[in-house]
Amino acid sequence: MDSNTITALNTAAELAIQLCNVASSQDPAGNLSKIDNEKWEMAWVSGKPKDPNYFFVAENKARKTLALIIRGSVICKGVFTQWDMFMDWVLEDLNDELVYWPFYQKGIELPLDELPCIGAGAYIAFTEMMKARNKLNLQTDQPLLKFLQDKTANNANELIIAGHSLGGNLAKVYASYYLEMLNDRRKTTDKVTLCTFAAPASGNRHFGNDLDKKIQLQRHYQNNLDVVPHFPTVDGIEAVSKFYHPSPVAAKIQVGTKPNGQPLSLFELLQGLKIGFSKMDYQQPKSDYLMAFDAPLISGEDFRDNTKEAWQKQAGAQHQIGVYAKFGVGVTVPKLDTEQLDCEKKIKKELAV
Repeated sequence: MDSNTITALNTAAELAIQLCNVASSQDPAGNLSKIDNEKWEMAWVSGKPKDPNYFFVAENKARKTLALIIRGSVICKGVFTQWDMFMDWVLEDLNDELVYWPFYQKGIELPLDELPCIGAGAYIAFTEMMKARNKLNLQTDQPLLKFLQDKTANNANELIIAGHSLGGNLAKVYASYYLEMLNDRRKTTDKVTLCTFAAPASGNRHFGNDLDKKIQLQRHYQNNLDVVPHFPTVDGIEAVSKFYHPSPVAAKIQVGTKPNGQPLSLFELLQGLKIGFSKMDYQQPKSDYLMAFDAPLISGEDFRDNTKEAWQKQAGAQHQIGVYAKFGVGVTVPKLDTEQLDCEKKIKKELAV
């Protein structure tokens, strides 16, 4: 990869993480103007910020760049605040059967056991993106695809597709679809960049291989101590089962009781999940496109005791956008509203994000 490409990817990541931070706030449209030294305007929006799978397209006319940003559903006050909600996220949002992905590069007859597949939950969310229309006032109600095609016609604009957490999961799915639509129309894909932060695996190895054939301008940031991007791959769940060293350590945390009355540890629970997910062959992007980093563990007692509450607090802190901005991308993102400030108070001393 040449130096110009690396520079372009670095710039895209810096822009994307700031826009993902805006997407996680309570007023994305109002907070776009708070990104330093950039002038972004809201151009397309799926609905209200609190809607499930909220996403928007922002336009930076000076850069001739559009950015499709898909909000993650796992934020500070999200699934890590209560243990049962964390388990619901694992067992319901991620524990999906794989379903056939029809938008792969055509021209090669694939055997049935090599078909690209994605999680059923991701396909449902993708379908909602397909159905969504522009909800901005004084705008036409164009579907997302038509809007992007019009705005990028004749290579008029670059396009960044990005998301944090489950938003990053869906960013990979939509990018695969959009790139295939460009291929069908014999349009160049050279001006599309995919950038994800803390994204779980979207599909099987054949989905990943197909995506790699479509796009080289992609980066996927993963904090090695973040639970979310390790799911739901077998190797990833194995790694999570050994979180965190020296504490809170999963093997010493009781989360339930076995049928025989013996205590069930978090380590054993995760090992069981690993066996279940092994049948599905979820895979993360190839190492060529991964940007892995190590954020420091939080040292406060509430985050280091061998309890499930401390473990989930540590997991939640490691997942924050501010952590990805500082330790992954190398930028600082502002706290845009009260919810984000509450997050900062919980982890400020240790991570200073």
